[in-house]
Amino acid sequence: MLAERTLAFAAQAPELQTRKALTGGLLSVLQEIGATNFACLYLRRESGNLIIDRSISNLPRGWQELYLQRGYDASDPVFQGVARGGTCGYWDELTRGLVLGRSGREVMAESRKFEMREGFTKRVALESGGFAVVMAAGPELERNSTARAAMRMSFDIFANEGVRMM
Repeated sequence: MLAERTLAFAAQAPELQTRKALTGGLLSVLQEIGATNFACLYLRRESGNLIIDRSISNLPRGWQELYLQRGYDASDPVFQGVARGGTCGYWDELTRGLVLGRSGREVMAESRKFEMREGFTKRVALESGGFAVVMAAGPELERNSTARAAMRMSFDIFANEGVRMM
């Protein structure tokens, strides 16, 4: 069923006209693997720093406000690793072997309060140039090769179609 939903999303996404419809398509894939929250962050460089320029997400407003207010984008070990290093994976894979400072531990602890105990994040090269960081999280997120493949594929599609709509 997951493979069929992923392929259906891939086929339908270029024809969708609204971000709401695109989000619904992505959520149909993500919910199949236990993800409830997602974010697609479009980044740009400014004075040598990565800046979140635009986003499409269904993250709780409280989490978004807290993340920006506390400047978690600068201390989030997953975001920084993926944005700067181009890796992708489950959060525990991406933080394995890292020595997290106080702010890194804080952002990971706070994310759990918003039902983001586990997640998967990927850097996506945009067809129009630039890149985005896409993540999905949920308390029951599946961890297997099929779920990983579905997220990798659907994140690429979502990020590129999302930027088209903006």
